[in-house]
Amino acid sequence: MNKITIWMSCCKLLMDTQKYRFELLTGLQPIMQKNISAVLGLSWGDEGKGKIVDALARDFDIVMRFNGGGNAGHTIVLGDKTFKLHHIPGGIFSPNVTNIIGRKCVVDLFDIETEIRQLKNDGVEISPRNLLLSFDTQVVLTHHRRMDNLREKM
Repeated sequence: MNKITIWMSCCKLLMDTQKYRFELLTGLQPIMQKNISAVLGLSWGDEGKGKIVDALARDFDIVMRFNGGGNAGHTIVLGDKTFKLHHIPGGIFSPNVTNIIGRKCVVDLFDIETEIRQLKNDGVEISPRNLLLSFDTQVVLTHHRRMDNLREKM
């Protein structure tokens, strides 16, 4: 496999001025020599991508969800516990893996807060060390929900 140099800021190419911002925000080095693998689906879901990512994650430094919203879901079974992930990348269960929610994801702040709380209640460690949110991720706010409800009533 060829090694390539990536400049990484949550799935965004860095300009020289941004690399310092990335280092300050994340503590990660912006230039890495790594092999890159991707798990991609060829249809609309239910292909087992989440299970594959969970199985492979422990062999990687970074797991990134690069697109989609909370309507997607991955079910991961660990022992006798079943976890339903909607926003959080599947690498969250692997220690020493940095999970990134990338810039093309749509994040509902209320839903992700609930998801994080449920995972923490089940003993999953979640902190800025292992979960990062791109600074330009698209965010669903309260007024977006209200506008959506009004449109549906029309």
